[in-house]
Amino acid sequence: ATKLVSHPLVGCSAARLVAGSVQARSLVHAASHSESESQRSGEQHAPPSGKKGVIGIRKEDKSPWERRCPITPKHVKALKDQGLSVLVEPSRVRCFSDAEFQAAGAVITPDLSPAQLILGVKEVPVQQLQRDKSYMFFSHTHKAQPYNMPMLDAILDKKITLIDYERIANQEGRLCKFGPYAGFAGMIDALSALGLACIERSFATPFLHISRSMEYRSLESARQDLIQCGDTIRKHGLPPEMSPLTIVITGTGSVSQAAQQILHHLPC
Repeated sequence: ATKLVSHPLVGCSAARLVAGSVQARSLVHAASHSESESQRSGEQHAPPSGKKGVIGIRKEDKSPWERRCPITPKHVKALKDQGLSVLVEPSRVRCFSDAEFQAAGAVITPDLSPAQLILGVKEVPVQQLQRDKSYMFFSHTHKAQPYNMPMLDAILDKKITLIDYERIANQEGRLCKFGPYAGFAGMIDALSALGLACIERSFATPFLHISRSMEYRSLESARQDLIQCGDTIRKHGLPPEMSPLTIVITGTGSVSQAAQQILHHLPC
């Protein structure tokens, strides 16, 4: 089981400043929760290495198409206005450019070692985990997922404080989550992959004209392709090789509901 521990940077004025964002509310909640955990356990934790008041933003490298980042240039400016420093690893893939972060006051550097707290989105490769640091990212370990146990072992071995977004919650549930967007992106990608799979089997379908979610500038632009795909199916039907087409979705949560919204653009 993972446990949050107290962190001298979390809960400071920088976190309070951007309290309108999920990220900031998560930081504040993590601070209060971890402090109470430490008080109950009576444990003493050494402060993280690095300079106090310095936050690092790592570039995502789990997947070559990953463009997300944990905070935006707007948040960087808010943190700078409160006297904190933000280091950003350079990236030519990230949805916000290095120039945008730099204009907001961040320092673009490949070296995040001066930072006490390092933020990311997805898992950090074991060899890149820095000893005695604090990290915030989706670790996908709280269910003891086997493929990430080596990373969790390394986190423990390197005495890293891990604040996992999935474990930041209040009485109403998780505070930091992608929610319906996981369902939107997942179903769009599934339909796009279906079109490619069919063309590899030597027959074309209307799904071939649906791009991957990462290639759309907005959800609305994806909807337009879905609507056109649905109109084509209504007019011409589907190839006999894949008719009738049955798509089954399990679950009733926000991801499932969002995926169903995407499918509602198709005839049923």
